[in-house]
Amino acid sequence: MLGLFRRQSEVDIGEARRFLESEFRGDIDSESGRLSRIEDEISGASEGLKKSVQELDSIESSNSFTGSLKSRYCRKAMNAIENMKKPPGGYESKKSSRIHAPQL
Repeated sequence: MLGLFRRQSEVDIGEARRFLESEFRGDIDSESGRLSRIEDEISGASEGLKKSVQELDSIESSNSFTGSLKSRYCRKAMNAIENMKKPPGGYESKKSSRIHAPQL
């Protein structure tokens, strides 16, 4: 770490970056793997919810009012599931931003 400083007020950014990457690579990889597993669990759970809502929506209603009401709420549930499933930028953009160290 002492090699990072040429003079007291100067820091070699390239060396600092390499040092930080080597220090924290294990933590970064471990956290990235953990988050990837959580993302897979969320995707799996949302697919299960989606199938349940589709099954509910396919059940015939006894009258048109309940059928209309059921369909409306099933659509709302499907939209909520889709919005819950993916973050605004998508998981891939989140993964790539975690894997690559920020530019110093």
